[in-house]
Amino acid sequence: AIVRKSCYGLRQSNKTFADSLNQTILAAGFSATLDPKIYKKVEQSADGVAKRCYVSTHVDDGEAMFNHRPFYDHLITTLEKRYGELKKAPLTGFTGATFQLHSNGAFTRSQEGFILRFLENINVPGLALGKVPSDYTLFEDTSHTPKCDIKLYRSVIGSLIHTLRTRYDVQKEVVHLSSKMSAPTDGDLAKAVLVLRYLSGTPKLGPTYYTKQGPVLSCYVDCTYGCHTDGRSHAGFSLHIGSDNAPFYVSSRKQKDCVAVGSMEGEYVALSAAARKVLEVRYFLEDIGFPQPLPTVTYEDNMSAINLAVAPCITRKSRHIHIRHHFIRDCVESKLIKLVHLPTERMLADFLTKPFGPKKFVAFRDRLFNTACIP
Repeated sequence: AIVRKSCYGLRQSNKTFADSLNQTILAAGFSATLDPKIYKKVEQSADGVAKRCYVSTHVDDGEAMFNHRPFYDHLITTLEKRYGELKKAPLTGFTGATFQLHSNGAFTRSQEGFILRFLENINVPGLALGKVPSDYTLFEDTSHTPKCDIKLYRSVIGSLIHTLRTRYDVQKEVVHLSSKMSAPTDGDLAKAVLVLRYLSGTPKLGPTYYTKQGPVLSCYVDCTYGCHTDGRSHAGFSLHIGSDNAPFYVSSRKQKDCVAVGSMEGEYVALSAAARKVLEVRYFLEDIGFPQPLPTVTYEDNMSAINLAVAPCITRKSRHIHIRHHFIRDCVESKLIKLVHLPTERMLADFLTKPFGPKKFVAFRDRLFNTACIP
């Protein structure tokens, strides 16, 4: 009754419905997780295989994953008793992304429909297809070029931001261009057009998830030193369930909390930022029934940064680094993270920090999206 009496559009209505949905799911025997929009129901069985059901919600939509059907059926019965008949169908999409299941059990997430509608709405006839979303001028200064239509620029970048749910291959470009929203120039718009040209030729692309390593968390970290016009570095890292799998979380951004005075410092600061996210995900995985008994393997291509993180004490040459960036040292000492050196040519996160030519870009992109496992 409370939900039905809340007027659509009121600020209070969203909270009223969220509270009601939360109480209803909990009443079905589920419990909340560290993520307030994800619920779990896990019971141990005599054969040693836990009975599981996980529910992810987004406003009034939800998806469920389970290996024990009665948990799901009871949840649906409880929800329908409260809200009436639900729309139930095999999962083909959620929060704007569609799913394609492959014969070997792998599945691919993409935003083909959204990308095609977005490109059609922009209405740029004869847009030439591009092989890469950026070139070597991505981080160069464009302030000397004329100002562009700010409304058009913000509309384009706003739509591009929505594609980042699946299109990790354009994340560094979109994140960088979104920082120009206050006073965009023709140079910035030209860089955005390169992203549009690339997306128009690859609307179906998306990460494919499949691994034989089990629910084991891993991380790739990299940093490009001093590539921005203000001297700051660009860092990127990706989190994977199985080191050979597509990432479920990707970060690519300019280091705003410090100006690194060397490549080692830039990599070291990037490691610390990635470590904070690794711990968050470790705690979440443990909360939903997938604890990480071993340290999370974190791949890094700079041996100096690794040596500083594992050294018994802070060296004289690194005393200027702010104390918060030494967080990675505590994670290594506590055996929560294990740093492993990976050559630059194999460093997947390198893809997130700098532009590449077509050949190298496609090779890294296919690795990032795990396309090799598509039958």
